[in-house]
Amino acid sequence: MEAQQLMGFTLVPIALIGSICNWLVVISIQNNRSLNYSFSLLTANQAIFNGLHSTTFLFYVFPMVSLFVRIRTLLSKPKTSRESQFLLSHSHHCGFFLMICYDVAMQSHLLITINRFCAVFHPIVYKRLFSSKWTKRIIYLSLLYALIELISFFQILPCNIYYDSELWGFAYTDLPICTSYGIFGDCLKLILMAIFNVIVDFITISKGLHALIYFFFISPMIVFDVRFLITHSFHVGYFILIVYDSSMQIHFIMAINRFIAVFTPFRYKKVFSKKNTHRICLLSFSVSFIIITIFFKILGCQMRYLDDFWVFDYSQQPVCLFYMNVNDIAKVSGMALLNVLIDTTTIVKIKIGKRKLQKDSSSKKLSKKEVDFVKQSFGQSLPIFFGLSLYTFFPEVLNDPARAFILSTLFWCSLHAFDGFVLALILDIQKSIRKALNRKSNNGNTCIVLAGKSTSGLDLKF
Repeated sequence: MEAQQLMGFTLVPIALIGSICNWLVVISIQNNRSLNYSFSLLTANQAIFNGLHSTTFLFYVFPMVSLFVRIRTLLSKPKTSRESQFLLSHSHHCGFFLMICYDVAMQSHLLITINRFCAVFHPIVYKRLFSSKWTKRIIYLSLLYALIELISFFQILPCNIYYDSELWGFAYTDLPICTSYGIFGDCLKLILMAIFNVIVDFITISKGLHALIYFFFISPMIVFDVRFLITHSFHVGYFILIVYDSSMQIHFIMAINRFIAVFTPFRYKKVFSKKNTHRICLLSFSVSFIIITIFFKILGCQMRYLDDFWVFDYSQQPVCLFYMNVNDIAKVSGMALLNVLIDTTTIVKIKIGKRKLQKDSSSKKLSKKEVDFVKQSFGQSLPIFFGLSLYTFFPEVLNDPARAFILSTLFWCSLHAFDGFVLALILDIQKSIRKALNRKSNNGNTCIVLAGKSTSGLDLKF
């Protein structure tokens, strides 16, 4: 069996999970009255196109990459060879359909983020802007925009996105107009939406600066091959390290903040007063600034963009490697581990405390729903942001088809499967799915069904 066939089988579990999760989300929302509310409509729209994307990978891309390639390899009859090439020769139709699903799903991310932002910061505008009627219009407009854009490029103009068996991934037609779409209509548009989503969902100065640097400096440097920016990339590398290091420390401080709030609430008000919090943030930034300035301005270390490998890397002096191993890898890994331990302990404490309290009031339920909404939006946006980093550094591994397959075809499939997985983790969705399954089971065992009754409990109304 060829290596490409084996890699193709990795699509099956991801596409299967994505299909199941996304379609279960669609079914659970359809079976509930919450479909009339804006957040549910946007979520259902996103799940539909993510489900179509995952299903297409399961029933078209996987057979094209693995099963039919195997038939062509084992059987040498001309007729069999022609039949085995059918899916591959028509992969541009599959690519066009995948692009529609992909584009609409990405726009849904943006709409959900704006929906949550307006609900929290502009509740009066939210009720008018995201009414059921206007939400449906926004969804139709999003779909119409995607169709017009993609039909113009992939049906009217001579562009195609097809599966290249040599590259082990989908690729655009090698024409200037198609390359322009790949850069501006796909890559830069998605970068802008992903950065916007992350900034809105997780508003911190350090994260915002990091995203803006990538958008306004690194993206133009790579896409347009600006030699001036490449030559001076060590300046932006220095600034990125400060932002990155301080943001990692803020993550750790946030974990401690939650821990103290749960375990010692009386001390929390004193330790994390507004004045002390400002001091802690300033101290965190000062520590990062001083350490990185010593290494990268006084001791002569640099973090610059390597044009040959398409990646940022440290200079190779011993003192720079020491910084990389100690202050970068060891410190960040240690803080990440402590974050997990502290947050896990905090969550366990909250769970235990909830058992001792009476049932939550409606306001507490609403607060929990707000947290779930933010978790969903942030949890779906963050993988896109990190995935774009892989896409940016993708040319470094182009010579290895296996890694190219993982970072292109497999990642594209995983992106939409993860959306459905995140949605399926929402408690209201899980309850609705369980009730829907129980209702079907009960209907199969009884002869009398009461019409007009709904046993579903999903309520995503904000």
